[in-house]
Amino acid sequence: MTWIKIDIDLINHPKTKKLARNLDISIPAAIGHLISIWTWSMKYAEDGNLGKYDQDQMASAAIWVADSTEFVSAMIDANFLENDFRLHDWQDFAGALLEKRAANAERERMRRARLKESEQHVDNTCDAREERVYKR
Repeated sequence: MTWIKIDIDLINHPKTKKLARNLDISIPAAIGHLISIWTWSMKYAEDGNLGKYDQDQMASAAIWVADSTEFVSAMIDANFLENDFRLHDWQDFAGALLEKRAANAERERMRRARLKESEQHVDNTCDAREERVYKR
């Protein structure tokens, strides 16, 4: 199961309140848009860099259906998004999951290497048996 860290102060945080004010939406709605863009980023921008996407794609990732420029500007103004379109403090929130994914990928790579090595050993053993059988 994939998860991201959500600070317990997100509801009352001044940044969340500023985002809600900037977009003229409720705080629960602002939190919903934040969680939407964060969970989307876990799949499509793991490093937190949204710069490879245009503003329409960023807004769509947050399930924001109004003006995308307004949404991105509000995210930057509230300090949830940096000027270079990187999610603010992304490593602090998603870092543990990213590290776990990297460790899992390395463990799987090692498992496949061991499996391949084991299969080669079996193939070599079978080839050696065939040679002995045919030489007799």
